[in-house]
Amino acid sequence: ELPNHLRHTAKRLRAQFQHIAPARVWHHAQQEGSEIDLDAYLRFVSDRKSGHVAAADGLYRDLGIGARDLASLLLADLSLSTDSWIDDHDRVIDVIRNSLFLFAESLAATRDRFAIHGFSSRRRDPVRFHQIKSFDETYSASIRGRINAIRPGYYTRMGAAIRYGSKLLKEEPAGRRLLLLLTD
Repeated sequence: ELPNHLRHTAKRLRAQFQHIAPARVWHHAQQEGSEIDLDAYLRFVSDRKSGHVAAADGLYRDLGIGARDLASLLLADLSLSTDSWIDDHDRVIDVIRNSLFLFAESLAATRDRFAIHGFSSRRRDPVRFHQIKSFDETYSASIRGRINAIRPGYYTRMGAAIRYGSKLLKEEPAGRRLLLLLTD
């Protein structure tokens, strides 16, 4: 389950993210609409002038709500430096864990595709890339369990993790892609 101390914040964030409206886009070749679709109209006139029988269908365009088209990948630094204390109660890894919970709760509310991965390394090789949630998985109690299980270790090799995360993100069929890096 989501930790108790995050429930109120998660509920507030979910509500805010649910109200984020998708971008407005032009829908072309409509039967009715707020404006004439100039491309469709020019095709219609050209066809008529060339002697073709052209139906006067789809000569309008209308501004409507588009589909959300965002894929986000969050990379979390799980290196040993995140084991340091911020104050008497929390370490950096605790803040990262809480951030992962809140990120996942928020994006699950929008139904955007997102993935969460962690990374650390043993010097230059090997870079450890931990899959916490893939793009194809639904956010669930199992994912919350993986987030809860993250532990700091080894070193920070950010470049390799960013390159691999970028490669994963590039494979996502989305118009907009967002790579976030969470580190100390």
